[in-house]
Parts: sequence; structure tokens; C-alpha cells
Amino acid sequence: GRRNSLELLGVEAAGVAAAERVVEILVSSVRPNPHQPRRQFPPESLMELAGSIKTHGLQQPVIVRQLEVPAAPGGADAGPAYELILGERRLRAHQIAGFKTVRAIIRKIADTDMLRLAIVENVHREDLPLMDRANSFCRFKDEFHGGKVDPAAEDLKVSRRTGFNYSKIGAAEPKYQALIVKHELDVRGSNFLLSLAGKVAKELPQKTE
Repeated sequence: GRRNSLELLGVEAAGVAAAERVVEILVSSVRPNPHQPRRQFPPESLMELAGSIKTHGLQQPVIVRQLEVPAAPGGADAGPAYELILGERRLRAHQIAGFKTVRAIIRKIADTDMLRLAIVENVHREDLPLMDRANSFCRFKDEFHGGKVDPAAEDLKVSRRTGFNYSKIGAAEPKYQALIVKHELDVRGSNFLLSLAGKVAKELPQKTE
């Protein structure tokens, strides 16, 4: 599963997968991950998660790194500030539920590893919308492998076919991406849509829509 994929990618070496002490930190002290590839956070899904956390507690702590600056004006007394590494959906659910604190694991991770970790997490999330996974793959391919699909797929431990599918969907015109998102198409449906649109565009350019 996802845990295994994270371990395979050497994330453990970056300090993310080992069991560590869980601490309570202020929700207000956590800043979002600037490299977060996930784009869709459906409100109803966040409400469901918030309800689950209220009833059963947070099953999987968020992972953060401590920043050098204090969380708010007021110097050292303001307390530490954190940047989210993994768990934005869980953090947003805490905000919706009105929780003041969140269970977290604090890691030491370099700036250069932040984007990689965020993308790795999202490419292997089966519950994530296809478009987010495809865009994550394309960003990984461009950032770390010069836009080449084969080495990016190998690095991410996904099949070559999956890599090319993600690349094709992530590079589709915005109007087609919007259709894929709107109708929640899977890989097969997305490929059918894009190949059909390509044929129509050649033969009947005025009828593409």
C-alpha cells in the first residue's frame, strides 16, 4: 500500500516513516505545505472527516517540520511555527471541527525534499482524484526527471503504462481536464475522451465541443 511505496522511495531515510513520539501542537501554528499538489478538497468530504475525528479521534497524525520563525508576532513567547509535510486534508478537517490542537509528528526535512515528499504521497493515494494524481506525476516528471516519463515512473514505483497515462491526462487541454474532473472519469474513460477529442478535432474541428 501507500506505506510500502513511501518506504520504497527512501522516504524513511528522509525521516518520514519511522515510528516516533506524537505531540499535540496548535492548529493555528501550522502553515500549509507550499508544494501541496492536491487541488481538490471537497467540502462534504472534509465535513465527513471532521465528524469522524470528533467521534473516533485522529487515527493518523499529521507530519510537520518546525520553522525558524515564531508562529505569530510576539517573539519567542509566541511559540514555534510549523509547516505541514503530510496531512492537509486532516488539518483542514480539524479547522472545520474547531479543534485548537492536532496530533502531529515533527520531522527535520530539508526544503529540497518537501516537494518530492508531497508528490510521492499524492501519486500513491488511490482515494485522490485522478486529475490530482496525474498532475502530481507530471510535476514530478518535470521537476526531477527533465520531463521524461520512463525514469519518473521507475522512481515513483508505478508502471510505465500508468506513467504515460498520467502524463497524457496531466497534459490535456484545460477544457478536457475539466470534463474529466466533472464526470469523475477513470483512466480508461479519460483516455477514451482524449482520443475521441483528438480524432474529432482532426476531422470536424468545428464540432470538437
